[in-house]
Amino acid sequence: MHAYVINMARSTERRAHITAELDRIGVNYDIVEAVDGRDLDMDDPDTLASIAPSMLNSDWFLPSHVAVAMSHLRVYGRYSQMAWTGHWCWKMTSTCPLTSRVWSTR
Repeated sequence: MHAYVINMARSTERRAHITAELDRIGVNYDIVEAVDGRDLDMDDPDTLASIAPSMLNSDWFLPSHVAVAMSHLRVYGRYSQMAWTGHWCWKMTSTCPLTSRVWSTR
């Protein structure tokens, strides 16, 4: 199994923790840089075009919601290139707790 870890560039401590844990249990992984909602340009026509108008007009909608979706789409794009080889992957964030039970084959 291969893990894709979504991590914001500014979250270096989280990245260090999760990579140490994955190294410890012997899991191959790629770090996928997360889209940071703080840096997302909500005036950019390309960004706005990817968001449903009903969401843009809601009172609960935040740029971070778009950033999360865009980050996960980055993983799907990478995984889709690998999926045809019959491999499985695990999509996770850098805050995901790891225990030996997660990776148990029993």
